[in-house]
Amino acid sequence: MDASSLLHVLLFVAAPTDALALLTALPLVSLPPPFAALLHLFQRSKHFEWPVPRVECAGNMHMGLLLAAMPILPAVQIEQPDYFDACLQAARVPGHPQSLTAFLTTWPAHVVSLAVPAALSACDSDELCRLVHECTRLTHMQVDVASTCTRDLLCSSNGVAHLTIADSGDDSLAPTAMLDLGDALRPWLQSTRARTLALNNLTLDGVDAGASLATVLAATSSLTRLAINQSDTVAQALLASGLQFESLSQLKVSFATVPGHYRLVAQLDATKLTHLDVRGDQQEDLSPLLAMVPRLPALTHLTLGYCKLHEAVAHDLAGAPLLSSARFFSIVWRTDAVLESLLAHLGRSPRLQNVTWRRCPQIARVTTPWMLQTLGQAQFIDCSLKDTFVLAIADELRARTTTVPLQIRIDQPTDMLGLESVAAVIQVLSTVRNVSVQLVVSAHFVGNQGFESWFWDAVRLRATLARVLVTVKTVHARHHCYLLS
Repeated sequence: MDASSLLHVLLFVAAPTDALALLTALPLVSLPPPFAALLHLFQRSKHFEWPVPRVECAGNMHMGLLLAAMPILPAVQIEQPDYFDACLQAARVPGHPQSLTAFLTTWPAHVVSLAVPAALSACDSDELCRLVHECTRLTHMQVDVASTCTRDLLCSSNGVAHLTIADSGDDSLAPTAMLDLGDALRPWLQSTRARTLALNNLTLDGVDAGASLATVLAATSSLTRLAINQSDTVAQALLASGLQFESLSQLKVSFATVPGHYRLVAQLDATKLTHLDVRGDQQEDLSPLLAMVPRLPALTHLTLGYCKLHEAVAHDLAGAPLLSSARFFSIVWRTDAVLESLLAHLGRSPRLQNVTWRRCPQIARVTTPWMLQTLGQAQFIDCSLKDTFVLAIADELRARTTTVPLQIRIDQPTDMLGLESVAAVIQVLSTVRNVSVQLVVSAHFVGNQGFESWFWDAVRLRATLARVLVTVKTVHARHHCYLLS
């Protein structure tokens, strides 16, 4: 197969395993140099991603292979520009770029995501603004609000659809005059390409700055997603403006130290809002937010985290007829009855397909059935599950009559989910169809000798007797045990 034909086929292969299989199926001596370099990247770098790799993940060791494979890579991302620049200078591959600006000069059409380094000289700033303008496929960009070139970069980013503005917290980068964020964002927000905006760790300087930002956000017609992360003054400014942000269909407000930011939902078009993600400060009661759910008929994805909930409004979740996924992180329910009420009304969401519980230990004490026939995935991560939880869901699993496959993921330390629980899961799987369980448990250690073999030998024995396939892997000091019916 000639190089052009192989490249044509490779570009249509999305899965990394399939791309690796395609390359290994051909004799190594017949592969042109870029394809041979790509094959070696797959084989040698555990951090290499396909089809859009992060270039800095190649590191010093594999930077030469990455640069050699650049002609055939569909696209690349640069998320850690300072580290990538250091890797290029350390590798010093002859005939290839040896700095970030040289890389952008050589491969401008390959870069689809770029985090702009915060510390730049005036010369670098001008050059980088020009290069960003030449990156015709650039869709994602992150800039530092304290950088002196931020305004110029925003003026050069009309082709960017997804923009992140963050404050690195480096006081040495603070400009002499505070950036008017609303004025700087106006050209980009007025373009028809603006889709998502994330504001991270930002502090607005005064009422006028907040009013300016709120005005330009309210005037945009193309922006669909707004994320406000650890930026209290931004959320407060938008609330104080009283303006309607009618173009938004997705909102995320996370890690606020001032309560009440969830009230931004009232300033959005309720008929458009599909994704809502609100995370508090561990103490905030987000029960009033659930009371708004019945007024969001288009809501499909809901995430609540780091908060408390009351029973009084838990039943209002049933008012979201299109809700397909729900995620709950580190939530404290005042009583178990509050949680059971929430589960009962989640069960009335006819399209619910995916539920994730993370660090919600109260879920382990629930004994009432709640898994919908339409549910396709349920995840329980660090929820302190015990044997009783597995026994409680066993009857539900056996009672399922639907042909919709159900995937259950349980991520637990072995001291909480021991051998008897694993045995119970295997026993359930031996009698249930269309249900698979992925069990991820923390490994047993004996000094420096690694994992205790008795635990996994017992799992394999029980799985063999129940005719359940068990595969054990080691990833980042954890055992991943996949139990499939």
